[in-house]
Amino acid sequence: MENICLEGIVVSSLIYKEKSKIVYIYTKDGMVSFRALGSLNEKKGMLPLTTTMNRVSVIMTDKAFPRAIDYTLHDSYEYIKDDLKKTLFMQYILEIISKLPEDSPHERIYSLLKRVLELFKDYDGLMLTTLFMVKMTYSFGVAPILKKCVICNNPNTMYFSIRDGGALCGNHHKREVFNKDILDKIKEIYFIDIYNDSLDKIKGYDMIELFRIVNLYYSSHVDIYLKGASSLIF
Repeated sequence: MENICLEGIVVSSLIYKEKSKIVYIYTKDGMVSFRALGSLNEKKGMLPLTTTMNRVSVIMTDKAFPRAIDYTLHDSYEYIKDDLKKTLFMQYILEIISKLPEDSPHERIYSLLKRVLELFKDYDGLMLTTLFMVKMTYSFGVAPILKKCVICNNPNTMYFSIRDGGALCGNHHKREVFNKDILDKIKEIYFIDIYNDSLDKIKGYDMIELFRIVNLYYSSHVDIYLKGASSLIF
């Protein structure tokens, strides 16, 4: 039986038996778990393989419960780990990754995740987490309708409604909606090309307000529980 090699971001790990760990990495094919036998033994030199946020390539046995044979560390993203706030935001992003549906477009998400990790070097964690969450609504099947009114398809939109899942025109104003300024900012974030566009155009947005709105959107439309959002804004 041949071995397999996968590249991924370490999302989490847990102790397995006495001196080993089970490691979960997110790859272009989705979440993969494997045994890192003896990884708690410092002499084995396997700490980078089990460290959250590291990007690694792993050679593992092709079995139902694979075992790591060898690995290569590509990036440890120390510029994130050296910053407490960035670390907490990145952990929040990885929590979202861990709750993705199995049939998600993993290759696209993995590319997005790697790009976001790179951008943490130059940009604020709150902004990047908000951006990531807005873009990930598509993967959870709850992307907001932003270019036309959710109710009547009118392209002249004026408001953003969490409950209705997107934009509303002037004829469908409701008491709990957000104004056009918020709608335009969410639209800008959703459609921004993070591979080619400068993020400076959204840098000046009130990200605390937008982060709260996006988390409310997740609470209303995404069937997962995300803990600790309020503790990230300090």
